[in-house]
Amino acid sequence: MVVLLDLVWPLWLAVLVVLVLVFAVAAVLALLGRRRLRAATPLVPQEAVSGVAADVDAVKTAVREGRSS
Repeated sequence: MVVLLDLVWPLWLAVLVVLVLVFAVAAVLALLGRRRLRAATPLVPQEAVSGVAADVDAVKTAVREGRSS
């Protein structure tokens, strides 16, 4: 694309225009990716967290009651 623009504009201007276009496309894609990442399911596995919480409660109960494994 730079070569085609170089036929009409000076080389420095052609490179600058292509650079701005590439950065604009990258910014738009980054924003779209950020939006999709925020809309994704939570990053914390809720089932695992609740399972660990249940295990901690079971251990606390066993310690309070003086039981051992």
